[in-house]
Amino acid sequence: MTNYKILGYCGEDSKEIPVFIDQCSVLHFLFGYVGILNLNYFKINQVYSALLLFVIHTVYEIKDYYFSYVYKDKQNLFTKIFAGNSLLNCIGDTIVFILGIILGINTYYTFNTMITINNLYILFSTVSIYFILTLNTSI
Repeated sequence: MTNYKILGYCGEDSKEIPVFIDQCSVLHFLFGYVGILNLNYFKINQVYSALLLFVIHTVYEIKDYYFSYVYKDKQNLFTKIFAGNSLLNCIGDTIVFILGIILGINTYYTFNTMITINNLYILFSTVSIYFILTLNTSI
C-alpha cells in the first residue's frame, strides 16, 4: 500500500488509493460521542456502554469490508454505496470513533444539553447521509 492519503473527501476512499480519515469519519466520531453520552445518561456502566458501541461499530465496519472485499455478485444501489471502502479507512473510522467515546466519557452535560446534542446529531447525520448518497449515486 504505497499510494494512500491521510485526509480525503467522502467518496474518495478506494482500495486503489485508501484514505485514512475522510469527511465521513466525523459521523463515526459523533456516533461514539453521542452514543456514550446517551448510555451514560441512563446510568449504564461506561465499560459496558463502550463495549456495546464498539460491537455495533465493528459490525458496521465488517459490513463495509464485506461489500468492498468479499461480495462479488451483481451490484445494486446498496452495494454500490458501501463497496469501495479500504481497510485503512475502516481502521481510521474506528480510531476516530474511539476518540468520540473517550471525549464523551469525559464530558459533563445536563439533560437539556444532551437533548440539544441529540437533535444536532440527527440533523447533521441526516444532511451528511443525504449528500453522501447523492455523491455516490451520481458517480
